[in-house]
Amino acid sequence: MADNKIQVKRTSVTGRTANVTSSGNSQFIDAGEFALNMADGILYTSNGSTLITVGSNLVNQNITGNLTVNAIIANGSLGVSGQVLATNSTGVYWSSAGAGSVTSISSGDGLTGGPITNSGTLSVLANNGIIANSAGVFVNTAYIGTLTANAFVGINVRTFTATGQSPYIPTTGMKHCLVIATGGGGGGGGSDAADTAAAGAGAGGGAGGTAIKYYTAAQIGANNAAFAIGASGTAGGSTGTDGGAGGTTTFTPSNGGAALSAAGGALGNGGGQPTTGSSAAGGVGGTPTGGDFNIPGGDGNGGAGHTDGGFAIGGIGGSSFWGGAGRGATDTSGSLAGQAGGTNTGGGGGGAATVDSTTGAAGGAGGAGVIFILEFI
Repeated sequence: MADNKIQVKRTSVTGRTANVTSSGNSQFIDAGEFALNMADGILYTSNGSTLITVGSNLVNQNITGNLTVNAIIANGSLGVSGQVLATNSTGVYWSSAGAGSVTSISSGDGLTGGPITNSGTLSVLANNGIIANSAGVFVNTAYIGTLTANAFVGINVRTFTATGQSPYIPTTGMKHCLVIATGGGGGGGGSDAADTAAAGAGAGGGAGGTAIKYYTAAQIGANNAAFAIGASGTAGGSTGTDGGAGGTTTFTPSNGGAALSAAGGALGNGGGQPTTGSSAAGGVGGTPTGGDFNIPGGDGNGGAGHTDGGFAIGGIGGSSFWGGAGRGATDTSGSLAGQAGGTNTGGGGGGAATVDSTTGAAGGAGGAGVIFILEFI
């Protein structure tokens, strides 16, 4: 009996597939019938409506289970050791993995375990304040107690305006305090009255200086802090006498904290009344020492008067850290007193003014000093 063989429809045209929709098409295959593209190496069959690819050289396959392969050929190559599959959007190929730029990792502040050049572990560096373990990183409860002891929960204001209030006794629980000490302001000069055809003016007094410093409770000490409040400079008299200098304010902790000294402002000169007029020099502001910030007092302005012009202008007092300058008198007829410096501001007193009068005027007294303490409880 002659050898029998079974042949299926076949083509040698690359890319040609079987047809399953038109029975009149020369590539049509019926359900269960096979067709082979010998150029592409693909075998096709049909279920009557769908073209099915059978065997090797399959395309667009969906695999729902596991896929085990011995090798992958991409772009005609198995690749070499260490390469990875890559795509350029038109095909898949083997490519060498890019090298990273990190060569070493160091352990910065709070970490330990570095430097790491290959593999390793960085760990949190535990200390008295930090606990690090497999459960996490925690603040040591004993250290929280230390933080609480150093923290403050309230602010208290203390103001001292008289030396008799010394010493300063901190409020219970005070941890830190900010002290502001200001000296007394100088008094403004007076203007005299020699005749009725002349003018005279007194100068303004200088302001007290201000020293500002931060202290801990330990620096204040168990014996507290002694202090003195600088007195206000006296006003110049109505006979054209000078004002008085402001007093120095001091603050002296008992346990090694730096002492503060805020000098008072200098006096404002009085103004005479010669027939051609007069001028008087203003007082210089006080100089502070010992503070973290030392702010000199402002200088008082000079006073001036002239008969020909028929005017007299008393000098304005100097301003302190708190302001408080006394206004100088301005006059064209008669006599006006200078204004006093602000109460417990250390401001300088204003100068007096007299024009064509037989009655003089007094200058303004300076403002007394003050100690202002901001306590952190």
